[in-house]
Amino acid sequence: MNKLIKLLLTTILTLGLIACGDDDTPVGVEGVVHANYVKHGDVKLYGVKNDHSKQYITVTSTDDKGHYSMLASAITYGYQAYIIEATGGEYKDEATAENRVISVENPLESVVYLNAGEVQQVAVTPATDIVVKTLRKDDNFTKAAKTTVANSVVKNLLGALADGIALDLFTTMPVDLTDAEAVSHATDNQKVYASLMSGLSALQKVTGKSLTEVSNELAAELDTQN
Repeated sequence: MNKLIKLLLTTILTLGLIACGDDDTPVGVEGVVHANYVKHGDVKLYGVKNDHSKQYITVTSTDDKGHYSMLASAITYGYQAYIIEATGGEYKDEATAENRVISVENPLESVVYLNAGEVQQVAVTPATDIVVKTLRKDDNFTKAAKTTVANSVVKNLLGALADGIALDLFTTMPVDLTDAEAVSHATDNQKVYASLMSGLSALQKVTGKSLTEVSNELAAELDTQN
């Protein structure tokens, strides 16, 4: 097991791991941007073209809880996959209590498959970013590839803790563990996810690496075969 992943697992164990649109206007995709809550950031939607380049579609912003939503009327349907990219905004690093910003040069990304008439809930986190980086490295944005890589991310990052946990990195919305009200209404998987994000934050502090550096390294060394 990679030393970085071992350190992350140890950190998680130490931590004690276990906006919608107008009511009359259909939402096409919504969710949360979380590296802890990313407040007032930009969230852009891109279509993935056949050559796997990105086509800009629309943009929205997060609220003070990191939530975002995009109206169905603003979405161009028909792409093989869609990338959700978050930049800007501010979040509190749980390990250092410092305020940080997601840079334009190093966005957080997630991936989703959209169809007209459906509403998708999608989280955008450092974990989904690892999945997207791996899909891009493998030049494969199919649903099957996403599922395989996402399952591998959960297994590699949580280790033995992943046994018996069906954590969907994309449809589970992590919460701020310091937000007592949110935690009181959260599911076990939301708390697990939030603890994983806290672990990644602590890992940055311990290693002295940036969020981007940690994400890049984990994506490069991810074992998707086991």
